[in-house]
Amino acid sequence: MKAPATQRAQPLKQDWRISFGFWTELDALYHAYPPPSKPRCPALPHDSASEWRKRLIPDDIERFLSNPAAAACLRTVSSNIDDDAATGFTNFIISGGSCTGKSTFAGILRKTLVGLTADLPCRFATLNASGIAEKSLPSKLEDTVKRLDASKAGAPSYLTIEHFESVSPSVQQHFFVPLLAEANSKRVFVILLVRPDANKLAEQIKAQAMKIYLHALSANFVRIKLLLVCQQESIGYTREGLEELTKLFSFKLMPCLEKLHEIFVKQYFISQANVFKMIQSASDTDLETQRYLFARDRGKAAEWGGAKKAADEQMARMDAGLNSAHDNINRLEQELSSRQEALEKLQDAIVHGSSKGLGKGHGRIEGKPEDKQL
Repeated sequence: MKAPATQRAQPLKQDWRISFGFWTELDALYHAYPPPSKPRCPALPHDSASEWRKRLIPDDIERFLSNPAAAACLRTVSSNIDDDAATGFTNFIISGGSCTGKSTFAGILRKTLVGLTADLPCRFATLNASGIAEKSLPSKLEDTVKRLDASKAGAPSYLTIEHFESVSPSVQQHFFVPLLAEANSKRVFVILLVRPDANKLAEQIKAQAMKIYLHALSANFVRIKLLLVCQQESIGYTREGLEELTKLFSFKLMPCLEKLHEIFVKQYFISQANVFKMIQSASDTDLETQRYLFARDRGKAAEWGGAKKAADEQMARMDAGLNSAHDNINRLEQELSSRQEALEKLQDAIVHGSSKGLGKGHGRIEGKPEDKQL
């Protein structure tokens, strides 16, 4: 299967149907990105999570939606290094809220830097500050800087530090600032990923870095990204299904993409009913896991007296919650099935021209005679 071509979000033109009130902007958006005419079924390993990440996470700035400041940053970096390769390199601070694409942009930046130093490519290392104890962090940083020392290889090096906001102000001020100056003198630079912004960073760090702030994508840009993915991957969907999916995750792109992949692999089609099924299935799994763990550990801590009675009551509440969840699934499936049947009858009536009274003040669409007899 050939790799899909890179698709870009095109700006929506003002439609006369919007101007005259026949459409909303959301109607125009879904009209501009129609479902694929021949949706496909998932196939492994092509649709495994790892392969999806390779295809869907943007690796160039043209596919990094709605961030002109980020694109301007890369142009500036390229220009500076082209003008003077000796002094064009610098430190970077990439900040933004949750799910704004900090790691993705860091990957694009890394690819850009490698492309600009093709003769002697940059070297890279990554540390996660939130996963290292504060006492161990200084030694970890020192060891990494020594390992990346550009004076040994000649090429500039970059250390990416994720979750740098977890580093305390005292460590930043008294340890990291001197280390940064020493590292830069050896042509070892840093890329700091910070959430939600750079306000808590030491001023000396901010003064020595190029700052890029990534704002959250708007709801429509998240919709556009999902629609582009469905077109690129030939995934069938309904408007109601995508709307339910985006609202479920408050229009945060990465959770939406991950759930889109899960529904496609397990249900083959992105409909409102399938989104509901996956949500309820996840809730049931959580409840069943909690019940299993509670039942397993109940006998250890509650063998006698009031403790055993409280444990039994808790178990009964969990059973009631599970039963209620299963009932909700059945009810939702019945409601969706009845709505689908009603919609099919309405569409059939329109196709066969069995509408009566339209234009005479009635506005009623009647079913076929056999439908009336039922």
